[in-house]
Amino acid sequence: MRMNKKKIIVITGPTASGKSKLGFDLAKKLNTQIISVDSRLVYRNFEIAAAKPNKDMIAQINHHLVNFVDPHYQYTAGDFVFHSRNIIENIHNQGKIPILVGGTYLYYKVLLDDYDLPKCNINYEYRDYLNTKSDLQLYDMLLNADFKTAQKIHVNNRVKIIRSLELIREFGMKLDDILKEHKDDNDKSQFDILWFGLKVNNREMLYNLINQRVDNMMDMGLLKETTANYKRYENLPNFVNTIGYCELIDYINNKTTLNEAIDKIKQHTRNYAKRQLSFMNTNKNIKWFNIDEMDFDNIFQSIFNIVTD
Repeated sequence: MRMNKKKIIVITGPTASGKSKLGFDLAKKLNTQIISVDSRLVYRNFEIAAAKPNKDMIAQINHHLVNFVDPHYQYTAGDFVFHSRNIIENIHNQGKIPILVGGTYLYYKVLLDDYDLPKCNINYEYRDYLNTKSDLQLYDMLLNADFKTAQKIHVNNRVKIIRSLELIREFGMKLDDILKEHKDDNDKSQFDILWFGLKVNNREMLYNLINQRVDNMMDMGLLKETTANYKRYENLPNFVNTIGYCELIDYINNKTTLNEAIDKIKQHTRNYAKRQLSFMNTNKNIKWFNIDEMDFDNIFQSIFNIVTD
């Protein structure tokens, strides 16, 4: 069964763990291409805040689904599945193994576990009602309707919360149950998936990496990028719900100091990393490499040996 399936390599892990470099180096060594599995890299003009691969990396290796759509478009998990399946097929047709790199775990789940995502038409009357509610009120509604799902979404992410509430109302069940009902149980996945994950046993080290990354992003011009995008997008949900932007918008609007905004970016990024790890730890197929126990070269060589065995 396994040998008849085409291979996919997955590089995942929490933010700031080094996924992008590992995926890039592996793609170069295997002469293949990368598919980004990230709900923010998909948007144009979200450069520093989304920690996109630099121009040199993109010039050397094809990174699919990076700078793919305008931020005005609400890119969904369903969109990701549709686009990535076509890209995977094209890469396989070239005799190569696609490498999926990123930390948006819902995208992995719906793509690689063969979910037939349910179609849910927008109920404009219900959406208008939800839009009268504050962020906290919406979050409380989701907590009451689906506590498990609410824990995976930031309280200020109105777009995801509203969409979750719409799905729950449409199908009359919690999101996990909706996905289970639309899953093909005859076959776990159509692919032979090689799961690799980067993580840190020393949580303090991960937090230090995150803090340093945020400081580097500020040095690279995150405030300037935020100001430019604020002029472009103002209160566009995909913009204001992005970590790095939402905190600096408060600074731009004189609601906080710059140091307070930077501290909030670090805090929110750490919280996001915790949620990523909670998601990933439910996947028993991931072979984990601890970046506080092995150096990068050894991790790379170990993964390369497994892939080419």
